Amino acid sequence: MISKLFSVVNVTQNINYYEEKSDDYDKVLEIFIRTNTGGQKLEYSDILLSTATAKWRNLNAREEINKFTDEINKIGNGYNFGKDFVMKGAMYLTENLPIQYKISSFTRKNLECIEDHWEETKDAISNSIQLISKYGFTDKNLVARLTLLPVAQYLQRKPKGYLTSSYIKDVEDQNNIQRWIIMMLLKGALGSATDNKLNLMRPVVRATSEYFPYAEISKELKTEMTFNDMEIENLLQYNYGTRYSYLILSLLYPGRDWKDKKYNEDHIFPQNEFKIKNLRARGYDDSTIQKYTNYFNTILNLELLDDSENKSKNAKPFDIWLKSRDTNFKKRHHIPEMNDYSLDFFLEFIQKRKELLTKQIKEFYLQ
Repeated sequence: MISKLFSVVNVTQNINYYEEKSDDYDKVLEIFIRTNTGGQKLEYSDILLSTATAKWRNLNAREEINKFTDEINKIGNGYNFGKDFVMKGAMYLTENLPIQYKISSFTRKNLECIEDHWEETKDAISNSIQLISKYGFTDKNLVARLTLLPVAQYLQRKPKGYLTSSYIKDVEDQNNIQRWIIMMLLKGALGSATDNKLNLMRPVVRATSEYFPYAEISKELKTEMTFNDMEIENLLQYNYGTRYSYLILSLLYPGRDWKDKKYNEDHIFPQNEFKIKNLRARGYDDSTIQKYTNYFNTILNLELLDDSENKSKNAKPFDIWLKSRDTNFKKRHHIPEMNDYSLDFFLEFIQKRKELLTKQIKEFYLQ
């Protein structure tokens, strides 16, 4: 028996297996992908692409989708959209197709329908990414990418010059799209049951082409388009350069023309002033140093500056740099009125600015 045990463990080349009796193709596919992780990694879309390639009549689905994915990832400063997003988008944007991402949705009839509408699908997805790129949405802060699909669906029905239009209604409409996306991302509105929520939004967007129906969508999703006190408190605690920081700061500039300039997150009081050795050199005690380091990197000490302004500021002390700014600078960036803006009054600045930002976020609205 010991000899047999030794042989089984060390000599015999066994294959472990179990029999899958279900004929559910999606379940079988999941098993295949899971067991294949030891080899070349395959995404769910790789398998579905094979199905699409076999059933498209005139175009090569694999080549088309791979090429288009590469193209949209080069928009703006670059993105990292995957084939899954593109194929999901194709299903969502092709009217009357199911949007569930599974093999049973990829029938010959459905795939041929996707092929027939492929060019307009590409235009809609590409236009939605071009639009959000101009508004400062990056690969980092676009944390729920499927939020773009209702926007792409809406853009399908807009005229060709809509994205570059300076007509006031178009500008307001695009600003509302930006604000709606920000709200959806910050509130995590598409964080779960995504297919159900996409199905709810689809007929709402289809029902209008005059304006982006943010209010109707939000009502359907039961998502408030305002922030309560606890939500605002949490928003103001986010740090510099995190995935939500740029989005939160965007709430503070409702009248800004986002499409003409690139904006950067900037520390109002320069971050090099908050090095422990520098704070100790100013004679601050440990308790004060702790408070300074708690706040300097949060939204309360951040603003959005354009490239040229950011470069001119560099690491100048805030009280010195402020004297070179125009008369509207403090109002534009929600800087509280104070007698002294030197670092010694940083905690007073934080408290007063918190009141201003809280007021601004509470008043944030879509036109």
